[in-house]
Amino acid sequence: MTRKNSKSRLLLSAGPAAVAAIMLFCSLSCERTRESQPAEPEPSAAGTPAGQTSSDRTASSQTTNTQPPASSTAPSEEPSAQMPQATAAQRASQTTRPPQPDSTVEAQTGASAAEGQPSIRRSQLKDMLPALRQAVAQDPNNAQAHAQLARGLLQAGELDEALEHCRTALELDPQNADLHYGIGAVFALKGDLPAAMSAYQRSIELNPQNKDAHNELGLILRKKGDTDGAIASFRKAIEINPGFANAYDNLCQALHAKGTLVAAEAACRRASELDPNLVNPHAALGMIFQAKGDAHTAAAEYQAAARLNPENARLQYNLGLALHETGDLEAAAEALQTSIRLENQFDMAYVALGDVLTAQKKLDDAIEAYERAISFDRYNALFHGRIARVYFMKDDLPAAVRHYSQAYELDTKTAQYPHEMGKAFWVQQKPEAAAEAFRKAIERDPKLDDAHYRLADAYAVLGHVDAALASLEQAIELNEKNLERAKSDPHFDQIRDDPRFKKLVGEE
Repeated sequence: MTRKNSKSRLLLSAGPAAVAAIMLFCSLSCERTRESQPAEPEPSAAGTPAGQTSSDRTASSQTTNTQPPASSTAPSEEPSAQMPQATAAQRASQTTRPPQPDSTVEAQTGASAAEGQPSIRRSQLKDMLPALRQAVAQDPNNAQAHAQLARGLLQAGELDEALEHCRTALELDPQNADLHYGIGAVFALKGDLPAAMSAYQRSIELNPQNKDAHNELGLILRKKGDTDGAIASFRKAIEINPGFANAYDNLCQALHAKGTLVAAEAACRRASELDPNLVNPHAALGMIFQAKGDAHTAAAEYQAAARLNPENARLQYNLGLALHETGDLEAAAEALQTSIRLENQFDMAYVALGDVLTAQKKLDDAIEAYERAISFDRYNALFHGRIARVYFMKDDLPAAVRHYSQAYELDTKTAQYPHEMGKAFWVQQKPEAAAEAFRKAIERDPKLDDAHYRLADAYAVLGHVDAALASLEQAIELNEKNLERAKSDPHFDQIRDDPRFKKLVGEE
């Protein structure tokens, strides 16, 4: 495969909306920009294949990730863990619930073509390039000819040469707002976001009614972390054209990222009304409703998104999480298995599948799923904590201790891992090891009352009466329920006649 073909393939698969942006600007007249009238409301992404949307709506999550948004011209960014927090259910657990990961991830759903643009096959472009080059050679001072050649080169994946002819067109017609908009799209495709931003701003200066430039500027601002500025740009694009579906889509994503869920929900619904083929609004609505605790509605939105883009692993993952929360374990497992089929090294999908299999009491299958996740990231404390829990449920206590110990070493802050490790030692009738683990848990979380209570148990069995009473007193202070618990706990039988114990439990 030649270098040219490789670049072309990458371009056509990764950035159709950005390519279409150039098609849009090059199809416009290259005469000096006339005073623009506000556009009539129109549906966005006409002729867009189902399941493709502007590419900076949601990002892939090599988590989640998911997370977050990329632009219709800017290169896609990595997941965002800034999305709604973890909601994956941890059913059938005989131990305290382990720490939760970010569950939902933003799904990279592809990119849509610019509004109303016809598709051009690569074979047609190949045939056009010689004629376009000839037109430039015959009239090198014709801005229109350079712009049209830039269009063909862009579609062929020749970004550097396309940029060269865009610059030449601008030199010949520096006040043309559409040319500045188009060169901004080329810069964005090349990953030069400052240059893209500058070009979009110049286009807006020359034509404040350029809704596309406002929209693309908003996407760049989001990538730079200026969410408020991005929201303002998207709103301006919508003000110019109230029927601009892609701008509503981008606004939906930005409001969601900011955490203004009511406004985000409204923007997402409006985007879907204007263009039912947009994937991202449904995906974002799924995350919004999942954050609200409405798993059924979240699942319905993820299903709508997945129907539009069935080959997206991240959508299937989020759908699996939501279905797990609804209690539909079979459907959840199916969605997560689909996610894994589409992305076979998606570690969090294996973890989520392990959670579902655990809830179904398919413990051996759950262990296999967690082991797959660990094979991709053996330094992830969460993964070791999950598999340890299942080993505990299977009464394979040495394996549970081994993985809880690894989780403890990898995560230096979470109290849950040493706490669960202490329980496993306790069941093995190893009170000294259990006491040490509970002390480690308390070091990390001094208010973990159950750790204090279990430490008191261990001290009592070991005959450390003063230490047992001190730990029990602390446990009762943190949670009065521990008082009733202690009254019938046989592990305190050796100190039950001690006046201090009787005073603690109110049996004087």
